[in-house]
Amino acid sequence: MENGEEKISSQNQGGPRIRTYERDVEEFMKKEQGTAAKFALAEQSRRIAMVGTPTPDGSVGASGERVVTKNPPPRRISYPSPETVQQIAGARSLVVWSILFLFLAGAIGIGYWYVSNLEPREMVPVRVGTAKIILSDKEKTLDATRLARDTFISTFAREREAAQALSSFTIFTPTKNEQGAAGETATRMLTTSEFLSLLNTSAPGELARALAPEFTLGIRGLPTNRAFLIFKTNYFQTALAGMLKWEKTMLNDIGPLFGTAIGGTIFTDRTVNNRDVRELLDENGKSLLLYGFADKKTIIITDDVDTFEKTMEKLVRTK
Repeated sequence: MENGEEKISSQNQGGPRIRTYERDVEEFMKKEQGTAAKFALAEQSRRIAMVGTPTPDGSVGASGERVVTKNPPPRRISYPSPETVQQIAGARSLVVWSILFLFLAGAIGIGYWYVSNLEPREMVPVRVGTAKIILSDKEKTLDATRLARDTFISTFAREREAAQALSSFTIFTPTKNEQGAAGETATRMLTTSEFLSLLNTSAPGELARALAPEFTLGIRGLPTNRAFLIFKTNYFQTALAGMLKWEKTMLNDIGPLFGTAIGGTIFTDRTVNNRDVRELLDENGKSLLLYGFADKKTIIITDDVDTFEKTMEKLVRTK
């Protein structure tokens, strides 16, 4: 029996030993001469090395535990294509130009509103010709903005000497350019007072005050053209007295407009078409100037009796 047990024991000693976890621990501790704590640390390091190893998909390790990647792979940066960049730049440019356009349109709108609502400067509008005083065949303007007496008379003299249609009436309106409130240039006709001032006349103050702002300067077409001048007034007696006083200097003041040289100095009475007129004759009996009231509101000055009559016929009759 003992021999049998010894045989079994010897067989067991000679055969392969079964490896168990406990036996591995025992052998490791004998070999490394370590403690259980060292073994536990080694085991833990082994597990961390197995579990912490990055996997391609970064999901689960072999033991079924969740794999934690210590250094995850860098994220891939995506750069836009040139076409996309161009589209973005175009969109930005469109937005910028749209903002600038809206700003400019707003500025223009505000400026237009401001100018439109400015208080307009009260100015006498230009009235080409004098249709309200006399009917004419032709109308012209004479810019007298920078003209002095002599230059204006010379300008009108050239018109008077130019060929005119026979028996035609041409009206010349002296005008002046002025700066408006909004910076624009406005053109208006000279008033009677400004016209007399332009010619440096010595017309009495009472006459100047009695005359209306409107007047007419014109030429009647003849082989030798004739000039005429028409004033309007609402104060007949004052205007008549003023004209009588003006006779002393009238020839010097306005005679050059008619091409009349200095000559006679005394006006005499005369009747033309049942109208009382005053006429100035030279030493040879030639008419230099004559004036008269066509009605109590209209004064006609010319140097020819026939022109006086024809001018009266052209007057616009008012009630």
